[in-house]
Amino acid sequence: MYEHLFTSENISVESTCEYKHAGLYVDESIYVPNQQALRTKEFIPAQTVLSIQQCALSTHRTRTSIQVTELFHAEADDCIRFANHSCQPNAAVISKYIDGAAYVTILLVSVRDIIGGDEIQFDYASTETTLTKELLFAPCLCNSPLCRKVLTGFSELTPTQKDQVAATLPVASHILKLYV
Repeated sequence: MYEHLFTSENISVESTCEYKHAGLYVDESIYVPNQQALRTKEFIPAQTVLSIQQCALSTHRTRTSIQVTELFHAEADDCIRFANHSCQPNAAVISKYIDGAAYVTILLVSVRDIIGGDEIQFDYASTETTLTKELLFAPCLCNSPLCRKVLTGFSELTPTQKDQVAATLPVASHILKLYV
């Protein structure tokens, strides 16, 4: 569904944000006290590319890394780094890794309309098998009607929660392998 976005002329082999939607900025989070968040100044329609970047790979999981394969993680810059979690997100992180490459291409895409002033949020369980000790089972503050109450990776979700995530969001291929 999103494969066509990876052929963008905006992508190069830099470890920086090659494209960032003009309406995005980092400011104080609406939902998480004392936390910064990626926000938008303007209305953004569903299926809009918010960021495209190539990131170096690491085998080290951090609080801000994005898991892109079973073994590799990537540290994105502020286009994605400050996108917080929601159980009912308005965006998705989609990655494409080519075996043997030193970089991975990461997209941040709106999955529904986003109103001006809102935070850009994605579901951590759509990219992470599990979370760092600091985040795993921490209280979720997204306040969405479908809030799961705690932060988890895909592995810690109940079967019903896995069904819901897989049915409503683009889920990383390494996550789908866990979804049997």
